[in-house]
Amino acid sequence: MFTGTHPDRLVVRIGEIRSAKKTASCSFQLESPNEGFKPKVRGTLEFIAVPVRGRTRVTLQGMAVRDLVGTLAPTETVRGVANEYVRQLLDEIARRLEQLATSEPAKAEAGF
Repeated sequence: MFTGTHPDRLVVRIGEIRSAKKTASCSFQLESPNEGFKPKVRGTLEFIAVPVRGRTRVTLQGMAVRDLVGTLAPTETVRGVANEYVRQLLDEIARRLEQLATSEPAKAEAGF
């Protein structure tokens, strides 16, 4: 469930996953189960290991469908709602990674 300006129930579908020495990336879609799993937001997340204090830099590229919040919504409204959804997705990913790091530190460190 995504909350915010325009709450909606969306399914997160993870696509292609790639891994290299210090990076990992995946494509994703946020799909509407109410509209035949129509993609509403698409993008790519890239995770890059940063040697400073064991941090990770996250890069996001994506786009949202024009009718994300209605057929006549202005571009800025669509962009704002898409950003809200993606921020919530990133918060959930970070929360789960932190849980993994505390519950299984050896596996979490071996990820890169």
